[in-house]
Amino acid sequence: MRTGSIAPMIGRTLGQYEILEHIGAGGMGEVYLARDRDLDRRVALKVLPEQATDRVERLERFRREARAVAGLNHPNIVTIFAIGEDRGVHYFTMELVEGKPLGQLIPAAGLEAERLLDLAIEIADALDAAHSRGIVHRDLKPSNVLVNGAGHAKVLDFGLAKVVEPAEMALLTRSEDDTLDQVTAPGMLLGSFPYMSPEQARAQSVDQRSDLFALGALIFEMATGTAAFRRAAPIETLHAILHDPPAPIRELRPELPAALSQLIEECLSKDPALRPVSAALVGARLRSLRSDSSSDEDPTPSAKVRSVAVLPFVDMSPERDQDYFCDGVAEEITNALGHLEGVRVAARTSAFQFKDQSEDIREVGRRLGVASVLEGSVRKAGDQLRVNAQLIEVTTGYQLWSERFDRTLDDVFAIQDEIAECTARCLRGVLTDSDRERLQRDRPAQIDAYEYYLRGRKNLHQHRVGSFDRAHELFVKATELDPGYAPAYTGIADSLSWKGMWYGTDPELVSEALAAADRALELAPKLPEAHVSRGMIFSLIGRNDEAEEEFRLAVALNPGHWEAHHLWARTCFSEGRNDDAIRHFADARRANPLDFQSPLLQSMAFDIAGRQEDAVEALTEGVKLAERHLELNPTESRALYFGAIALLKLGQEERAFDWADRALEVAPHEPPCLYNLACFYAKAGRKQQALECLETAVREGFGQFEWITKDPDLDSIRAEPRFEELLAILRSREETRQVRDSG
Repeated sequence: MRTGSIAPMIGRTLGQYEILEHIGAGGMGEVYLARDRDLDRRVALKVLPEQATDRVERLERFRREARAVAGLNHPNIVTIFAIGEDRGVHYFTMELVEGKPLGQLIPAAGLEAERLLDLAIEIADALDAAHSRGIVHRDLKPSNVLVNGAGHAKVLDFGLAKVVEPAEMALLTRSEDDTLDQVTAPGMLLGSFPYMSPEQARAQSVDQRSDLFALGALIFEMATGTAAFRRAAPIETLHAILHDPPAPIRELRPELPAALSQLIEECLSKDPALRPVSAALVGARLRSLRSDSSSDEDPTPSAKVRSVAVLPFVDMSPERDQDYFCDGVAEEITNALGHLEGVRVAARTSAFQFKDQSEDIREVGRRLGVASVLEGSVRKAGDQLRVNAQLIEVTTGYQLWSERFDRTLDDVFAIQDEIAECTARCLRGVLTDSDRERLQRDRPAQIDAYEYYLRGRKNLHQHRVGSFDRAHELFVKATELDPGYAPAYTGIADSLSWKGMWYGTDPELVSEALAAADRALELAPKLPEAHVSRGMIFSLIGRNDEAEEEFRLAVALNPGHWEAHHLWARTCFSEGRNDDAIRHFADARRANPLDFQSPLLQSMAFDIAGRQEDAVEALTEGVKLAERHLELNPTESRALYFGAIALLKLGQEERAFDWADRALEVAPHEPPCLYNLACFYAKAGRKQQALECLETAVREGFGQFEWITKDPDLDSIRAEPRFEELLAILRSREETRQVRDSG
């Protein structure tokens, strides 16, 4: 598209789009601000240059590419809405991003480390999403990365460079990044200087590793403020891309971690085979660096593995009946490592998604965003115990440490301590006395009490009808065998609190739960789970100030405690304090990056605060995480009903109803599922289905009278006689409980 054609386009209409103003230009044509008259929304409209559409086969290739890119649904990728043609002008429309190109935001000295890592992670995630669909960008550069008003990266023009023949790229690409395109020989180049890979500069075939070279060049520029290969003359830039190593990051920014410099050097390797194997791996290593940046220690060679996930141990017992015991060993080690400063531990709920899965360790590490994985097995026969454990570095697949323990059952706590210490030593290098103290877990005087406790945790995590009562019985039995075992008292408190959340609270339940949590704190004042238990009880009965204080204390003891952050956020949200809720949900998302609940609930706070773009991003991310969770746990009702509500908000009604149907199929008698589905159907206008779900929930014991009277999601069915009947039933139960309590 020639410059002289810009002015005549203003005020013109293409299809349903009214062109308002010119906002930019790129290798694929001129970009305009336009209004979609049908949907009354503003979009970005890109008019394709004549050279890209002058042959039938080339135009068809563009359409094919555009359709593939339009299938990408990721918060860090600019969405393509439609492709069209009007009176010989070919165009496509895309999401309008209110922001600036990345190149305009990089100061001369480079970005601050935290900001650099945040943006680099988002760009890597965008590449990962595209590469997983077989789409290679081919022209990643600062002007193709927009940063919106919320500070998030948005990558545009995925794969579209392919629709232009290499011989014509020199004529079509002109931007602040493209210093050499005008002198490029026909048939030689496809991409933009100085971000193209050596194989692009040689006009060789490219794959996703070429994008990783460009990503390395972007991160280098974000870190230093200068382009890695830009030189005074065009031919010198070309020579640098092909032959020169980049300047060492540590010389330009000595305060940045050595591991970041190493990662950039790997991405910028001249040989594609020496670059990281995927954008996902680059993202995982960047996340590890971001986690490590909170540590005041000098970077060490072990810095890149200071994040770890503890997978459920495999049951190798003869009868395969020690599942609860294997899970408990892994959970205890997870909790112990979570107390270490400078080490990020994947939350139990995320790591345990991979139970009974055969995923490759590298894929597990990528999905969990950690640099190392601890896995193991347990063989328990009578009082004999064999435990195998190994710590694996995700990037290489190498063992960092492994050991086999042949002991008696009474030695299980010593085994757990030894595994935790060996893992911590690999992550931290040297352990201090303070570190060893943090790794120590409360242990019962009797091994039988421990087994009852582990069985109780197994039931508590099921969140099903009857599982709360069974968990409570097992925790009580553990305290009867060992009255001094603090974790068992937190189990009593938690089983009662979760039961009260769905089946209704009464003073007797609250009193027992609070007494159990208080006893746990008396026995173990530094046990964060005890503070979380107290916080949950206080939140349940509306004593929110006290709840928040307990969550604050829990986080002080274990900054990565996901439940503390998540419940703290929910407490703030229930009070209408959206800004605080958003902040604590963000903390919860950092503590457990694979959890789908926190982003979906955070989207509600964003929505109320009027931050619609952030709300959509959180919804989209939450759905993506729910999808990943369901790949490993297809019968997880919470992921299904949470996801159904989110999909409905995103306008994906067909998928939303499919997920809702699946949730009802797998949990037809579970009040949590039924209540949430009632809200879903009510918002979707399916009143009869909403009422049926509520009726079943009440029949199965649902007892939150206050929720059903105030929840705005149920407003559409309040006038229904069947709803009034349900209220009468719940009101009667509430009055009966009050009479019983007063008597």
